[in-house]
Amino acid sequence: MATFEELRAQSDNTNNVRKTLGALIFLAPLTADLITTLTDEDGSIKPLPDEFFSLGLFSRDAISFARESDTEATEALGYMSPVREDISSISRTITATAYEVDKRRIREIADGTDLSDVVAVNGEIAYDEPEVPVNRRWRLLAIGRDINKRTGEDILRANFYPQVELNSMPGEEWGTDALSQELAFTNYLDQDAGYARRRFLAGPGLDPVALGFGTAPTVP
Repeated sequence: MATFEELRAQSDNTNNVRKTLGALIFLAPLTADLITTLTDEDGSIKPLPDEFFSLGLFSRDAISFARESDTEATEALGYMSPVREDISSISRTITATAYEVDKRRIREIADGTDLSDVVAVNGEIAYDEPEVPVNRRWRLLAIGRDINKRTGEDILRANFYPQVELNSMPGEEWGTDALSQELAFTNYLDQDAGYARRRFLAGPGLDPVALGFGTAPTVP
């Protein structure tokens, strides 16, 4: 018979506990290639397609990857509890608070307009906010970094959404705190890709076996 401590030694692995030490978010138009793999054979991040651009700095508040679901219960005569319950819908959202609020790309997303032709005149940038914003859809890639405490090597967690759309027009508050814009995106199924979200666990510090995964031969 095993003791509690023996069972815990067999089941627990403190090196599997993750934190997010840094994170990046990239957007791209729907014409950009899908992200099918995140890293190459040595665990380094592959170059992203040219269309992807960074949203810059974010607040220390967590980047939220929320998932809400609705269910439908089946009730039967003579039973006080449902005899089964099924998920009827799932809604996924991605929310982060950006600090570099005057970057062209953030202004385009937040104001729903194309500013690619706007140039500074005598050091001044000016443009008209549209009455009816153009709320387009994007591809979104979020990459978080941790380290393997035993080896010091990077562990990467990433979420790739082939199709997202800003779900609200963010407001502004001018005060003593740093200016920020909360960007909240809703995730949609991309019919061409065949999925709504792809998760990645990668990096030279990742130990797939410790996580219960098998390993295949290295693919160049």
